Amino acid sequence: MPENTEKKPSIVLLLTSNFPFRTGEEFIENEITYLSKGFTKVLIAPLSYRPGMSQTRVVPENVELVLPGARYRTASDLRDIISFILRHPGRFFLSIRRSIFSKEKLRFRHIDLMFDLHCSMLAENINGALSKNYNDPELSIIYCYWFHTQARVAVALKSLIQFQSTPIISRGHRSDIYEEAHLNGHLPQRRIMITDMKKLYAVSEDGTAYLKEKFPRFAKQIETRYLGVNAATNAGNPSLQSKQLVTCSAISNVKRLPLLIEALAILQKSHPDVVWIHYGWGEGSAVDSVVALAREKLTPGSFDFKGAIPNSDLRAVYGSTPATAFINVSSSEGVPVSMMEALAQGLPLIATDVGGSRELINTKLGMFPGLLSSDPSPTEVASAIQALLESSDSDYANYVKASLLAWESKWSAERNYSKFTQDIAGLAGPISD
Repeated sequence: MPENTEKKPSIVLLLTSNFPFRTGEEFIENEITYLSKGFTKVLIAPLSYRPGMSQTRVVPENVELVLPGARYRTASDLRDIISFILRHPGRFFLSIRRSIFSKEKLRFRHIDLMFDLHCSMLAENINGALSKNYNDPELSIIYCYWFHTQARVAVALKSLIQFQSTPIISRGHRSDIYEEAHLNGHLPQRRIMITDMKKLYAVSEDGTAYLKEKFPRFAKQIETRYLGVNAATNAGNPSLQSKQLVTCSAISNVKRLPLLIEALAILQKSHPDVVWIHYGWGEGSAVDSVVALAREKLTPGSFDFKGAIPNSDLRAVYGSTPATAFINVSSSEGVPVSMMEALAQGLPLIATDVGGSRELINTKLGMFPGLLSSDPSPTEVASAIQALLESSDSDYANYVKASLLAWESKWSAERNYSKFTQDIAGLAGPISD
């Protein structure tokens, strides 16, 4: 009989937080198209899913969902913990052992124990869904979108017999890389996670350097792979005359919008016709205080809080409503996708030197030199905006062209995600007949 040379399907399990449910993780909307072309099937397990949630994003036909069930969602419910211990006493004692012999400070060990249990229960849940709905699929690779819960769940899955040869890769962004981004300065069980990683991909060179310094033993496993965005509608339409300044982010302390408001109040003394448009929202007192400060400090009618809108609608607004600049004054970042989208439109950038933001502003290409210090004063921010507003028409036109060139050369979704998908497909387990 002739030898069967048909290859088995290539299957990637993508562990997310919410995608394709709720909001957030918008950057996956760009990547999933390329991932679906690189593998026969993409299985997505959104670990924060709860029964009853409605899907908010469309995915390609060969993308299917692996949904955690209603039970054993968190380790905060004592009943969940007891049930898990009774069913898996061996795994519970392993969690205890990992906590006792951890090299972490004593005050963090209970955090690590709860995190360990939480991820073990999620892994059991995901494994059950895979067995029930997909008859224990032979996964080619497990792809964790975050170097946190998703990565720890992947390691727990890998310990199960059917996944022991499945390679794991993870991205790392901001809050899952920088310990300083957390009030207690601690991220749990990272050494356990990176030990079982084939590759850990930071989304910025800054993140890569940070991780290599933290984990020098695993330096060869840590690399940079940029995110990317699609081409803009009506690219190159920014206008110096519109004097419209755009920000796009959640409204939270880390985004430092009060700093921008103070800067705009200074700027409006010499440029009273400047308009600030903000896209994105937040929760409770953070929003109330920012809106109240804008009303107090800025000229009535010179600012507009648009709230959260779908990413496709935002890109359409950029294309139909010419703006002058995009501003980001965050105190911490990975590499902001919002700034990549601004570059794709051709907008000059003004941003604080935090995380990977400096990697988006390349003055060698002729971009506007809008990189601020990491902790600027309102006057420094106002001066940078004023310098852009008072540039000549020809200089501004060159800044727009340079922003577009920067996007095309470094932040294009097609360029970055096609290469990334090819790379991780090459790391996938052998697909034999």
